[in-house]
Amino acid sequence: MEILWHNILKYLNVQFGSFDWNLLLKQLAYDDKSPLIFSSGLFMCMFAIFIVIYTLLKNKSLPRTLFVLAFSYYFYYKSSGFYFFLIAIVTCSDYIIASILSRTRSRFGRKSLVALSLLIDLGLLGYFKYTNFFGQLWSEMSGMPWHNMEIFLPVGISFFTFQSLSYTIDVYRRKIEPVGSLLDYAFYVSFFPQLVAGPIVRASDFLPQMRKTYDPPEQFRFREETDRILDDPQFLKYFVHDTGVGKGIVKDTGNDDPGKEVRQVGDRLYC
Repeated sequence: MEILWHNILKYLNVQFGSFDWNLLLKQLAYDDKSPLIFSSGLFMCMFAIFIVIYTLLKNKSLPRTLFVLAFSYYFYYKSSGFYFFLIAIVTCSDYIIASILSRTRSRFGRKSLVALSLLIDLGLLGYFKYTNFFGQLWSEMSGMPWHNMEIFLPVGISFFTFQSLSYTIDVYRRKIEPVGSLLDYAFYVSFFPQLVAGPIVRASDFLPQMRKTYDPPEQFRFREETDRILDDPQFLKYFVHDTGVGKGIVKDTGNDDPGKEVRQVGDRLYC
């Protein structure tokens, strides 16, 4: 693997000069000391690129789906490293179980399949999130020693396990038909805006929107929406204070309208 990376870097240096590709690759790789979060500058740069590419693919359903799916998996990789394979396990298992479930008529068989889905999803969640908790509880009740295990807690594991589980339960209750495409289901489970922070979205609400053509409403007005957002005190607190993004753009003038200077910057950019 090291030889492969060395050859790649050598090729890039020959083609594009002495650019520091090591630094770029380091930024793109997972860093356990600085995982990717929504408020980071790196995510904002990535999201800007995402919007451009997504817009170019707006009328191409399959490429658009593949692109968003790849971006979602990469986003989770940057947040939790190689634990993104857990999403793939949950996705594939529940997709297969739901497909079989829809063709199963016996009550015992259907309940067994739902129980299998529960076992896989809650088993993963329980191991990563509650192993040490139950170990300590057992130790206190039995008097036996327990040493906490070093178990990494993947970001958002509760959200994507329960979201996927809700799909198999809905199929079991015959509220929805199973998804015909594994690609569509993988898109649903891994969709990055709600992957690590929720909320849990039901498949019956999400999946019908996937094939819609990207068409912003005509009544959308940039200035009106910008003013509405900048008048929101929660946004201003997040933008200016919590993330630090506004530092250097917004000065502490002590006036009663902290969004005024942000709005002035937006006016200059818009014009």
